[in-house]
Amino acid sequence: MKKFARIQDGRVVELTTCVGDITEMFHPGLTWVDISIQNDGVAEGWNYDGALFSPPTYPTALVPSMAMGDIQAQIALLSAQLEAIGRCCGKNEDPITA
Repeated sequence: MKKFARIQDGRVVELTTCVGDITEMFHPGLTWVDISIQNDGVAEGWNYDGALFSPPTYPTALVPSMAMGDIQAQIALLSAQLEAIGRCCGKNEDPITA
């Protein structure tokens, strides 16, 4: 039994196994690559450049970095707000401006 990867737009979108000629089993417009002898873990989502498979690459998330001083300032502000809420508990005051 052979294992095949269906390629669409340079990416593995489906894996299947079959005994017969895969080109006769599916529409001729589909691109199938025999991966029966591949030992590198080809899976859905992998890239295919026409000759080689490679694991998917995901963009690095752009997370704004904060300086330690900024983090400490935010913690201090939140702590002050929590204290104000605690002081106003049961009163009709705005905890932020108290």
